[in-house]
Amino acid sequence: MGNLRGGSKRTFINDTKILTITKITIMNIQHEIQNLIDNMANNVENTSSAKLSVCDERNWDKNLWEYRHQIMDALRARGYIVNSSTNYGVLDIVVTKKLNLS
Repeated sequence: MGNLRGGSKRTFINDTKILTITKITIMNIQHEIQNLIDNMANNVENTSSAKLSVCDERNWDKNLWEYRHQIMDALRARGYIVNSSTNYGVLDIVVTKKLNLS
């Protein structure tokens, strides 16, 4: 069943259409975040480090903030060292390559 949404102007929204749009949106977010992780990994391999700054404020990418833990976990799973620090509400994530020290 659909449902009614809106203020004085009643609009009928089909639940199937909402689910389809939500699924496409989530797939786009997943694709963008995967590309970010791949690019950060390439930067680490080429320059030995990469940095990402995220914040939960206007004019910042909300998706990066919401998925910041998964981004860090994915980079750790690839074997990188991931450090983070917060300064004035901005979370700075620094990724470095592990060194083989003996």
